[in-house]
Amino acid sequence: MLHLIALPRNQIRNIVKQYNSEKNIGEENAVLNKITKELECLNLHRTPYNIITILKVSEKYFDDSPVNRTKMIEMILFVLFDLDEIPRYKTMPDLKDCEYVLGRYCEIMLKSEIYTFKKDEFILELKNSARKNILTWT
Repeated sequence: MLHLIALPRNQIRNIVKQYNSEKNIGEENAVLNKITKELECLNLHRTPYNIITILKVSEKYFDDSPVNRTKMIEMILFVLFDLDEIPRYKTMPDLKDCEYVLGRYCEIMLKSEIYTFKKDEFILELKNSARKNILTWT
């Protein structure tokens, strides 16, 4: 459960420092500021998993410019699927499959003027969209 706890800035700095010492993304304060901005702009919790995911994205695409949410989400999805650690599908969806399914769900919500959702509704709609696109869930 500790991996779900939101971290204060000094602990985020420790993760950035350790990661940056191995991968050398950029100057430590610049990387730290970028990571905290990304978390805030994408409305992600400051969990170790989210921090490491954004660090992994920054490893290849570090840029100190303002956050482009669409591009960052695309890069996060790429990193998640590039690591090949998602065992929930019989056939592995690719980045475009995920972008399509998430985009479709957002479109449905916006057209219906619904701005909140429940986990069960989200999963049901994802399964329906996945079936239409020949993705099989286990």
